Amino acid sequence: MPDISVILPVYNAERFVGEAVTSILRQTCADFELICIDDGSTDGSGSVLAAFADDSRVTVVTQENRGLVATLNRALGLAAGRYIARMDADDVADERRLEKQVRFLAARPDVGVVGTCAWTIDESGNRRGFFPVPLGRRATCRKLAVGSPFIHPSVMARSEVFERLGGYPDVRHAEDYALWTAASAFGMANFPEPLLLYRHHGKSVSRENAGTQSINHRRVRAAHWARRPPEPDAPRAWSVDVAALLAEEREAAGDADVAPFLRDLFYNRVAEANLAYFAGRPDIGLRCLFELRHFAAHLEPDIASPKAVWPVVYRTARLTGFRAAWRLFRTAAAPFFRRTAKRNPLFSW
Repeated sequence: MPDISVILPVYNAERFVGEAVTSILRQTCADFELICIDDGSTDGSGSVLAAFADDSRVTVVTQENRGLVATLNRALGLAAGRYIARMDADDVADERRLEKQVRFLAARPDVGVVGTCAWTIDESGNRRGFFPVPLGRRATCRKLAVGSPFIHPSVMARSEVFERLGGYPDVRHAEDYALWTAASAFGMANFPEPLLLYRHHGKSVSRENAGTQSINHRRVRAAHWARRPPEPDAPRAWSVDVAALLAEEREAAGDADVAPFLRDLFYNRVAEANLAYFAGRPDIGLRCLFELRHFAAHLEPDIASPKAVWPVVYRTARLTGFRAAWRLFRTAAAPFFRRTAKRNPLFSW
């Protein structure tokens, strides 16, 4: 029985799938199986996969088109490993990815799901930028209020997480986000190292189904917010929590530059405050403003910008209420909001 099962759904990925499969077969960790399911491709993906069928580590399954969720769940049903790793047909895994993720999960029984950062690449494989994600358990779970805390094809999870949750929920193009909102009790974290080359191109599933993905992401997020309990007005407890949050992110970053992760944390909190405004949750909004004030006091100006504004907005919210203060801030800081919305496409409710 292999230690790791890598599941790789394939649909019309002839151009990239060979490179994706090869990147898994070159892993420094040898104890794995690779389950490739061709979901009714109409291009040459099947022929590319067939070239790997002689490798004893590779299982290739061909089926009529059923869609991504059904394909993922079929792959989960075939998986025999203690750990399940996701991979996409147009991405490239670092050769150390599986080894590092298995070591992390073995050392951290409090974490059931671990992802990694990534380098974004274009169709030709040229690097375009660094893709940071929240690192520690606190930041990763908190990100669920805004969107998915993981780059999906970078994820590895203990098999019991999928077993206990019944696999991927049938939420088209938001199945991963829906799953993580249910999986937070198992503990979630991310690696600071970019162990994936995450390809952006015009024919990717997320690009071709952007409308459906956006709608279903918003539905998943709204359901998550509906389950959030009331936030007690407890500045002293908030102070302890936000200090622990920042300390955990710094520790998780290790030798990596922590600035991109703290900047991502800051923008996620701004987005959460904005969502609290639209969701009618002034209790959560006030806590977000408190945390933004703390960020402004303890982070570099280029991270928590505009630095001088957040204490004023928090004091105003204490006097006038969160909604009035945030409405005023949204009007006064329109350029900042445009920049933030561009940075996070799920910024609006």
